[in-house]
Amino acid sequence: MKYAGFWKRVAACWIDYVVVTLVLCGVVIVTDPLFPEGVEEFSDTRTFVIMTILAVAVFIGLPVLYAALFESSKYQATLGKMLLRLSVVDTNGSRLSFARGVARNAPKVINLLIPPLYFLFFAIPMSKKKQALYDRVARTFVVEVKTQEHTASPVQTTRKPSEPD
Repeated sequence: MKYAGFWKRVAACWIDYVVVTLVLCGVVIVTDPLFPEGVEEFSDTRTFVIMTILAVAVFIGLPVLYAALFESSKYQATLGKMLLRLSVVDTNGSRLSFARGVARNAPKVINLLIPPLYFLFFAIPMSKKKQALYDRVARTFVVEVKTQEHTASPVQTTRKPSEPD
């Protein structure tokens, strides 16, 4: 397996950021007519708290769901990773389960929302297997795909018997 480098992963992340942002903008545009009065409509505290929790759940949950669904799919990659010929695999070089996809992406999304934690991403170039902290926790790797394009089949990886996990 050839592990994906830092800058290629950053580029894939930015592509995914644009995709998710466009989807979130669509959600806002679609739901905006439901609240013609704006925030003033939530005059009581309970309604305001519930709507805030729902908004946070959507703005954190949607990116996690997007990445987990794509990375646990037959493509094993988000749209950004597909464009850059990257794939996410587990320690056996196999496709992730949805649960492992969530375990990988929830900390990543939270990390992206808290700028003081950005330094955690710099573990990627310093790691022998180019893993971020969330990759280590979820026991996943981002690898380069050998084919010219992403196909519907899972990533084919070859492991040497002596290669440790």
